[in-house]
Amino acid sequence: MLRYLSAEMQKMKRTFTMKLLWIAPLVPLFCAYSGGLHSGIYFWYIAFLPGALTIMCSLVMLKDSKLKYHGIFSLPISKSKAWMGKVMACSVLLFLACTIFFVLMFIWGFIPPYNLTKCGYIPAAALFAASALLFITFLWQIPLCLFLSAKFGIFLTIILNMLGNIVGGAVFANEQMWAFPYATPVCAVGPVLKILPNGLDPDKGSFFLNSSYILPEVLLSIGLFVVLSALTTAWFQKQEVK
Repeated sequence: MLRYLSAEMQKMKRTFTMKLLWIAPLVPLFCAYSGGLHSGIYFWYIAFLPGALTIMCSLVMLKDSKLKYHGIFSLPISKSKAWMGKVMACSVLLFLACTIFFVLMFIWGFIPPYNLTKCGYIPAAALFAASALLFITFLWQIPLCLFLSAKFGIFLTIILNMLGNIVGGAVFANEQMWAFPYATPVCAVGPVLKILPNGLDPDKGSFFLNSSYILPEVLLSIGLFVVLSALTTAWFQKQEVK
């Protein structure tokens, strides 16, 4: 599998995908500048992270889809391993994006607190935990975005997945609908960062202070990632050169 992962990473060298890996975590810093760390983190997981992940997954598929997958189907290689190589490559990109964001926000916390007083200081441990949870709870979107991109193209994939993330974070992130897949990132980081889906501080006794939902959300996200990876791999194995 490492050979397939390495091949996918080689394809992305000197492409916009690698630039986006740095651009996306940098943009929320402007939000943190004007509204504090809470504001920067909120815009990161509600807009910039899902947007960047969707685009990166779509661009990974775009290279092969332009060639009608001749570079894969015409070679004596495993289709299932080639597909999982793409899933793993996008997982690495997601991990790197979350890591870069954590480092940038951690450094930002040491800047003289002319902006931190607005929304309070977030401890490094909480920031690290939130980044790890975002990585896990966004994983399942990778095989989904790869599949949507292969079937419908990059623009429709971006529209559908961003719509799911925005609606999931704004509408379904509550005590009744916490298991809705698109709501899990918001619900998981809420108790860690102690912020509402709109980036504000929650009231005492709020659902977003209840940490008992974190483990179920993590298990749900991992399970969905495994299931979607298996289903999309089975689908890709049946594809032929058109």
